[in-house]
Amino acid sequence: SAAWINLATGGGGWELRMKYKYIRRSGKMNSSPVTAMAEVVGVQSGCTYTIKIPVADYDGDNVKCRWASSGLGECDGVCQAFPGSFLNERTCELQYNSRGQNTGYYAVAIQIEDFAYSTDTVPLSSIP
Repeated sequence: SAAWINLATGGGGWELRMKYKYIRRSGKMNSSPVTAMAEVVGVQSGCTYTIKIPVADYDGDNVKCRWASSGLGECDGVCQAFPGSFLNERTCELQYNSRGQNTGYYAVAIQIEDFAYSTDTVPLSSIP
């Protein structure tokens, strides 16, 4: 494998895709959401965790998280490669139950998106 680290599941090819709408709203250009998430988060085997993904949007848009999609070219071999996990898309919290899971490294492919209104279904921007 050409991956930078051996994974417990998934791997092979990796993809990252960012989308940005270059539009002016309220006199300012759209600002895509950002995160300050650590690249590697360590957890103990046999436990349950809630991992809060810290997100912000400097122009105050609504921010949601979702699993990256292979159909959109966002993750390739690491799509849905985190068994025992659940993503709350509204709060950007990742719940993980490590009981019964293989120990090792897992890639978690998530897109962080901003929306002008909470009811919008098409994001202004999408970042990995």
